[in-house]
Amino acid sequence: MVDDLMNIFNPIMEHVVANPVIYGIVALLAVIIIYFTRPYSTSFIFYSIEIFIYIFIMHTIMHVLVYLTAGFSNQTTMRNVFDGEARGVATWTTPLVNFWERDVYDPQWIMWFEIVLVIIIIGLVRYFRPMKVQTKVKSSMKTEPAKPKKKGKGGKDDDDDDWGVPTTRRFTLPDDFVQPPSKKK
Repeated sequence: MVDDLMNIFNPIMEHVVANPVIYGIVALLAVIIIYFTRPYSTSFIFYSIEIFIYIFIMHTIMHVLVYLTAGFSNQTTMRNVFDGEARGVATWTTPLVNFWERDVYDPQWIMWFEIVLVIIIIGLVRYFRPMKVQTKVKSSMKTEPAKPKKKGKGGKDDDDDDWGVPTTRRFTLPDDFVQPPSKKK
C-alpha cells in the first residue's frame, strides 16, 4: 500500500526536484497572494478542505460497500449449491487510491454514481454550511462597561433590578441575630 502511494507520487517528486526554482517562485507568490487576501483565501481553502474530507469519507464508504456487496454476492450465488468450487474472486471493484482511472471500476455505473454523490455533497455543504468571509472579531477587552440604569420619576427605580448598580443603602440585621441566645438555668 505504501509502495503504491510512493509510485503515484514518484513522478511528481522527480519533477519538483528537477525544477526547484520554478516551484519556489510559485510557492512564494502563492504565499504572498494568500497573505494579502487572508479573509477570502483562507475561507476558501478551509471550505475546500472540508468538502474534500466529506468526499474522501464518501469514497471510502463506497469502496467498502462495493467490496462487501461483491463478496456477499459471490458467496450467496446458486452456483455454489451445485458446484462447491464455483466460488471465485469477487468481480465488483472500485479503486481506493487511483479513483481517476475509469478502467478500474468494474461496473462503470459506480463511477457515475460517485460523481453524482460528489455533486450532492458539494450542494449540501453549500446549502447547510455556506462559506463565510472571516472578519476581525473585536476583543472583549475593548468593550465599554455597562452603564448604570437611570432612575425614573420621583427618584425611584423603574424596576427592582439593581444588580451591579452602586447603591448607598445600608442593610441592618434583624434583632434575632444581634442578641446572643439567652442561657437556660
